[in-house]
Amino acid sequence: MKKLCAITLIASLLLLGGCGNKEVKEEMNTLEGVKMVVKEGTLTPNDMTIIITDTTENHNIYGSAYRIDKKDGKKWVSLKTKEDANFNAIGYNVGEDNTLEMYINWTDLYGSLAKGTYRLVKSTSAPLEEVNHFLAVEFIIK
Repeated sequence: MKKLCAITLIASLLLLGGCGNKEVKEEMNTLEGVKMVVKEGTLTPNDMTIIITDTTENHNIYGSAYRIDKKDGKKWVSLKTKEDANFNAIGYNVGEDNTLEMYINWTDLYGSLAKGTYRLVKSTSAPLEEVNHFLAVEFIIK
């Protein structure tokens, strides 16, 4: 099981990574019973806390990897990171209350975000599943 989690997380890193400043077209939020929101009162230009609610019985795994996209007209463009993105290969599951709270500080990767509309993107998959599902939560920096 731990080996599978590591493989899943490595795949997530590869899918979430990239050069940046490219239009992204993955389908988001298609996994029924799973949603991600910004915890009220936590959003700043430097960080936020997200809450993932997963009411499925799939035992989905959520890693620390993420990316940030910026809305450019009607399309989403992945932000370029200041340096290569490295994340700890740790898999998390939701708790008994079906939620997982994660603090995200993106200043090392992206710096402080300017005014605009953004989305934070994470991926998940269930054990033995060969498909990554992408979750996104939109937010506005004023």
